[in-house]
Amino acid sequence: MFYYTRLLLLFFWTFATWNLGAASLKEVPFPYSVQRITPESGVTYDGIRDAIQDSQGFVWILSDNDLFRFDGYTFKRYTNVIQGLDQISNLSFFCLEIDSRDCLYIGMKDGVVCYDTRYDKVKMVSSLATRALVFDNNDCLWMLGDEVGYYVLSERRYARVDDSAGRIIRNSFAAAFDDRYVYIGTTDGVIYKYDGNGMAAFPPPSPALHNIVDMACRGDELYVLTEELGLHILNKESGREVACYDFFNINNRHMPAKSVLIDRLNRIWISTQRGIYLIDREARTYSLLNNRDGKNQHLISSSVWKIEEDLQGNLWFGTYSGGLYFINCNRKEPFFTYREGNGQLNCPVVSSIVAQDNTVWVGTEGGGVNRLDLDSGEFTYLKHDPSRNSLSYDNIKSMVLAGDQLWIASFRGGLDRYDIRKNVFVNFNAFDSSRPLLENHVRKIVKDGEDGFWLSYVTVLNAFTYYSHKTREFTHIEFPSTNQELISRGISDMAYMQGDTLWIATDKKIYTYNKKSGVISGIAVESDRLPRNLSIKSIACGIDPSTLWIGTNGSELWKYDSYSHKMTFCVDLGLYNAYSINSIICDKEGGVWMGSDNGLFNYDEESGKLLWFNKSDGVQGNMFYLFAAALSSTGELYFGGNEGLSRVNPANIDTGNSAPGIIFTDFLIDGRSVAPADKYSPLKKNISVTDSIVLNHTQCNIGIEFSSGSHVAQRKKLFRYQLKGYDERQIEITASHRSASYSKLKWGSYVFEISASNNDGGWGPPKSLYIRIRPPWWYSTAAVICYFILGGLLLAAVIRYQNNKRKMQLRHQAEEIERQQKEAKHREQQLFFTNVSHDFRTPLSLMLAAIDSMDDVLRNNQHVKVMERSVKRLMNMVNELMDFLIIQNSKMSLRLKTGNWNDFIGERCGDFIGLAKQKGLKFTVNLGSNVPEELVFDEVISEKVLFNLLYNAFNYTVEGGVSVETILVEGAYTPKYKSHITVESDRVSPDSAMFGVVISDTGVGISEKSIANVFERYFRISDDMEQHIGSGIGLALVKSFVILHEGRLILSSERKVGTEICVLFPVHPRTGTVDGDASSTLSRHNDVMFVVDSDMNENRQEEPSAINVANARKTVMLVEDNHELKDMLGAFLAEKYRVITCSNGLDAINMMEANTPDVVITDIMMPVKNGITLCKEIKENFLTSHIPVIMLTAKGSEENRIEGMRVGADAYLNKPVSKELLLLSVANLIKHKEQLRKFYLKNIISDVNFENTKDQKFMDAVSECIQQNITDSSFDVAMLAANLCMSRSNLYNKIKVLTGVSPVEFLRKFRINTAARMLIETDMSVSQIIECVGIESASYFSKVFKQEFGETPSEYQRQRRG
Repeated sequence: MFYYTRLLLLFFWTFATWNLGAASLKEVPFPYSVQRITPESGVTYDGIRDAIQDSQGFVWILSDNDLFRFDGYTFKRYTNVIQGLDQISNLSFFCLEIDSRDCLYIGMKDGVVCYDTRYDKVKMVSSLATRALVFDNNDCLWMLGDEVGYYVLSERRYARVDDSAGRIIRNSFAAAFDDRYVYIGTTDGVIYKYDGNGMAAFPPPSPALHNIVDMACRGDELYVLTEELGLHILNKESGREVACYDFFNINNRHMPAKSVLIDRLNRIWISTQRGIYLIDREARTYSLLNNRDGKNQHLISSSVWKIEEDLQGNLWFGTYSGGLYFINCNRKEPFFTYREGNGQLNCPVVSSIVAQDNTVWVGTEGGGVNRLDLDSGEFTYLKHDPSRNSLSYDNIKSMVLAGDQLWIASFRGGLDRYDIRKNVFVNFNAFDSSRPLLENHVRKIVKDGEDGFWLSYVTVLNAFTYYSHKTREFTHIEFPSTNQELISRGISDMAYMQGDTLWIATDKKIYTYNKKSGVISGIAVESDRLPRNLSIKSIACGIDPSTLWIGTNGSELWKYDSYSHKMTFCVDLGLYNAYSINSIICDKEGGVWMGSDNGLFNYDEESGKLLWFNKSDGVQGNMFYLFAAALSSTGELYFGGNEGLSRVNPANIDTGNSAPGIIFTDFLIDGRSVAPADKYSPLKKNISVTDSIVLNHTQCNIGIEFSSGSHVAQRKKLFRYQLKGYDERQIEITASHRSASYSKLKWGSYVFEISASNNDGGWGPPKSLYIRIRPPWWYSTAAVICYFILGGLLLAAVIRYQNNKRKMQLRHQAEEIERQQKEAKHREQQLFFTNVSHDFRTPLSLMLAAIDSMDDVLRNNQHVKVMERSVKRLMNMVNELMDFLIIQNSKMSLRLKTGNWNDFIGERCGDFIGLAKQKGLKFTVNLGSNVPEELVFDEVISEKVLFNLLYNAFNYTVEGGVSVETILVEGAYTPKYKSHITVESDRVSPDSAMFGVVISDTGVGISEKSIANVFERYFRISDDMEQHIGSGIGLALVKSFVILHEGRLILSSERKVGTEICVLFPVHPRTGTVDGDASSTLSRHNDVMFVVDSDMNENRQEEPSAINVANARKTVMLVEDNHELKDMLGAFLAEKYRVITCSNGLDAINMMEANTPDVVITDIMMPVKNGITLCKEIKENFLTSHIPVIMLTAKGSEENRIEGMRVGADAYLNKPVSKELLLLSVANLIKHKEQLRKFYLKNIISDVNFENTKDQKFMDAVSECIQQNITDSSFDVAMLAANLCMSRSNLYNKIKVLTGVSPVEFLRKFRINTAARMLIETDMSVSQIIECVGIESASYFSKVFKQEFGETPSEYQRQRRG
């Protein structure tokens, strides 16, 4: 009986102790903030199984199928290293471990892989599927899965461990160790312990366990985590259960546990599928972290696999749904933020704050006043309600508390007095009969001790108001007329100092107002570096009564001492991309806190240290509201911004004083990363553990990437480096540029030295990398000896050479004399031909002039026509001779224009119809249907080539016929006959598209032996039977013309069968566009260039360029100083447009000189030159005034819009802007410009108003100049440009953008439209009108008139007059 009694008592005691831990723990809020590292930083969404840190500071992350290395900033994927092993067929990862040499061991389905991170080598350790890996104190790696065993690293030996009965231990996923034993847990609930000699069973716990998933040892306790029965803490000697925690299984809902960690503070961390539990046994509390935690809502998932502690005591964990997370356990939480929703703020924008004991009054932009009870954490709201006594307006600007009365200033609502006890509002506004306020737009309220308060206004610039609690009266104080700066700019901020002094800040100056005397005085300032363009944003009084802190729009903080009148510069926030200091307040220790447009700053005057906090640190956001700051009686600070309210405890600020180390993360040669395993790699070990590198002389372009060894506040760290032997000074960079690059380093020795700063600006110890670049082989000792030997041989060779040179000089002198004699003879021949040709020109010109002067009757005489054609043919022959001489002297240039090739060939072939009939030959002309209507060619040269070839064809064809065919070919042309020859320009591309003409005849043909010489000068062959083609210079001239035209000439022939000649010109000439002011002829020897003479048609330079422009995408210039936003918007726009990016207005103006965009998108707030100035300069410059400008900015108030529109902005978009809205805005502006161009062309001589006055004045000047010179037929674009004092290129660009046509086409349309109006409004004949509009040819006038209006001039006049 006694035995059973003892057993029953033992049972009750065990039950009581088993439930003791669970029953007595108190749940408290999770004490830390969690920083999310992924997936934005680059890790895939696969579930993260483990994260572990090596001795260098790298964090290695294992997911289901990937392995990554995290250096504090970026992730690098290493999965491909493991994939290279032949034994790996399935990338299914389970667990990760690391040894003291930084070798990673990865347990996977196919076994265990070892990756040596220092030497970049990988090998298989085991082929057994492994679910868990654990290192014991003897440096043995225990592998758990289908069996249990350990791998001895020093011996590279694996040994399996069975149970005491010799059976294989299966389904084991957990292990732990101490100085004596290794403990193994199985899914069956059995625990084994191994002492080095054999495996023994651990005393079975009561109640029984099963599904052991993880274990840990600490002191004399063994922590055993089961999947569904909670955490059991056992005594390692007796096996007795000390405590059990199973409270995370609620209402029999099993939330499987995954891992357990005992941190360095003996706290227990348990990861489960519903979050992470933190148990503090000493404090008897527990906390839960999951994705429903209000402070850590950015957790993707609550299911956590593994928790790991790094070298600094921080925790890393990953979730099943992806994402890597970091907990800084060394940091006390200094910030708490209240946001919109979840029973907190009713509006995200906090504009004013008053802290009163356990109550905080929060003014918002649109939500009225929010009241926060700090004891309960509950919010109540005071809003405008027209149906009852309430707040006058919900747009709050400033508040002060006086006893039980809260004074509330609003925009448009004037001033409200709220009685807190009675819950009654009294409103004061400018419309009251007593006029207590000067206007209802109150800017700020400043408390005057307990006596009253001061008011400043938004639009009233020359006065402010004082309210006395004692008299309950409002007094308005106006500035004297002498204070013009105050009157014109208004008050930026006010601050009250002890005594009778009110500090008043304007944009440029500080004033004081003495309450007793009523005198306003400007302060005297002594400073060596006070900027001229000082722009004051906010002021605040320090804890020292003589100190005034001044924040500027230029990101600078200044201190003014009222005793010494000295202004001292303190710190510049510009390094952190902050521009405006919107609020200043001092804490109880004298620290200066500043809310800016890019975060919250804390400045310590004594040490000069500056701390920066942004949204990632827990504050409400990066933008802090103007004047929205308050100090509570407990010493806590409150700051408001665009995303809520932040409470700051200055005592909990972690300055990060520990000096961070440096990690080299990558080494690059010629821009490519190198690893120890790479071929020809200079690295023997990974760059992170390398102290020195030896490079050869070709490896002179290097890059070094680096990181900080600490993972706390990485984005705020600074780096300072210097390559000694190359850099003259140290270079300081931010964490966003963690690399150093050097190009073309000379051979020699260098030392790369770098250090990193902690969060408060203290610099850590430097780390050095020694770099030696070996000299090239030609600087070696052996090379120098060879140089001496070669020098002697060279000297002997020089002596021998001089002797031979004397002999050669005599021979060359004789040859030179002979060559000069030949050249003199050739020049005499050329001079003879030139003189004869000129002598022929004079009489031929007289003959043509005489024929032209005949009346129509005589000119229609058949004999006169024959004489006229003969004279012209003879003149053409003379011109051919001159052309040949010009080509020989490399002085001929092309005169290109766009035309219809089929029409051109058809018209010219019509001249040979009579000749064909006369000789009785069949003459056919086939115009190819695939030949484009518009092609670029020289009509004069093309005509000469065609006529030469046709005359030859008709001259040497007796019977049969001659055919002409126009063609378009891609690639090579296949000749008709086997015997052929091809000549072409060296600019011809084999696969380029070409157009041309093929001339075939059935004449005598050319023999195979003669065909190679037919294009030689003066070559002509005849024999006793028949004569070959070729007549002196004719075909040689054709060859020269074709080569000049960058073309190809293929001649094929068969004797007594016929001849075929194919002439091809390029569809897209490679040098066929002449830009700029091309008023003079361009030419060069031994090459061909397309040129434009001063009397050429303007189409020769403009039309090819116009073709290219028509096919090009529209260009958008994006001007934005924020690189992340610029990259994102650039990617949006690049889908439809060609994008040019600039970082400020000055760069945009400079780039616009070479690349004129169709639309400019610009931010307003930018360094160097802001968006307002940029827009103004664009619109005031007539060369760019037509370009639409879109303002893109976060400043979305009506005043900002008015300012943007005043300088000419076409659109004003607020940030953040959607992709669709941005693209639609750009497209609509471009479409509007195109519609305006089309409308202008349809009404080219009517009064059409452009939106931009600069463009209107320009087009008016163009129209007036053309109208004044319209009767002058020689008036062309060059003269128009001269009259407007513009270059032709600028004139072309401006008219092309405004009208969509070139200046030539615009001039032609202007003449034609003027003629059309005269046809309707006057009784003049068509010929008279043609003369009035400066057109010489009636046929040309009819042709272009019909193209413009679709009917002839006569039909047009008849239809319009009825």
